[in-house]
Amino acid sequence: MHVATGAKVIAILITIGLVLQVIQSVVSFTGNNGHGGVLGMGVGSFIIGTAVVVCLFLGLRSERAVFLLPYLIFQGLGMIGCGLLIILCIIALASTTSGFAHDFVKGYSYNSSTSDDDEIRVMAIVFIVVFILYIAIQAWFFWVVYKCYVFFREQALYAHKMVVGYSG
Repeated sequence: MHVATGAKVIAILITIGLVLQVIQSVVSFTGNNGHGGVLGMGVGSFIIGTAVVVCLFLGLRSERAVFLLPYLIFQGLGMIGCGLLIILCIIALASTTSGFAHDFVKGYSYNSSTSDDDEIRVMAIVFIVVFILYIAIQAWFFWVVYKCYVFFREQALYAHKMVVGYSG
């Protein structure tokens, strides 16, 4: 498969993910008795994600590498963010006292008011595994779009270097 085709598949998958994110935000908003923070965060990430995907589609359609950069930047930031969350979960896994990392994982447990240390450790391990898988998928997507970026850039450089002349 060509890198441009792979990047198109990735753009379509991200678009589907954005639609699912909107549905999830609306469901969470109605489930939290209209808590505005949930909807605001979902709408904000949807707007940023839509701008990035539009740039990705524009770059693929026009074969211009510069339009792929927003995706690469946000994907790189996403991988860094997931790496930081893994570190936070490792800290929560190692700590026995209440702290920021411990409370972060405890907030996602089923019954956050009565969570015990074993449940928090299990949640931390599950988060670590999920974030590692997520980073692996993100890294693969990043690599495909990066290779497409390089292809478009080299294609543009080659087109500018070609000199058409007539010999007589």
